[in-house]
Amino acid sequence: MTPIRLETPAEPLAGVWLGAALAPPALVVLLASLQPFVDPRLLFIDAAEARAETCCAPYLGILSNAGVTMLCIASAAALLACVSVRASRRARRATALAAIFSAWLAVDDSLMLHEYALPAAGLAERAVMAGYGVVAFVCLEQRRVWMRPQAASLLPLAVLMLAASAGIDAVFDLGQAMAPAHWQAVLVTPMTMTMGIVVEDGAKFVGLWLWMICHLNVR
Repeated sequence: MTPIRLETPAEPLAGVWLGAALAPPALVVLLASLQPFVDPRLLFIDAAEARAETCCAPYLGILSNAGVTMLCIASAAALLACVSVRASRRARRATALAAIFSAWLAVDDSLMLHEYALPAAGLAERAVMAGYGVVAFVCLEQRRVWMRPQAASLLPLAVLMLAASAGIDAVFDLGQAMAPAHWQAVLVTPMTMTMGIVVEDGAKFVGLWLWMICHLNVR
């Protein structure tokens, strides 16, 4: 007789996992950018900047505020994983870093520290973003210690989306600063400003969503 083999359920297909993770934020970004009721910029940019332009609708900066909330959730999930009795010492260190980093990013994003406060204190925005990149790289290196395999494979995409958002912002600012005066009227228009914000902050929103999803999937 052939022995009966008991097989464990297979892991979800990578494509299904990726699609399920990407679909919600992509749909939100698409709807926010295509809705005809308000300027999409006002939904994506920081609430403080939006209120400086118009006051005081509840939807101002709603996607930016949602990103801060997602960072808080990620930080709380990593903190719970850190204090878990099952966590190894290495996992505790990795989750502690993830919790602190996510919490700091939430504070930075809500108060716009890297854009105004830290440069005013003498710390250049590029230096701050480079530091964030180093910490994000360390988190990537340690992710398999405490994340489930599907989440660990998805975290690089989250970091890539956040890096793309930061890169688009830097290129956009550089283009505005270096473009000749006669090109400013062509390059810097309400339409191009809106498109730039939607692409930049849309990538950021997707990246923060994926970051949160990964941190919620603990071993």
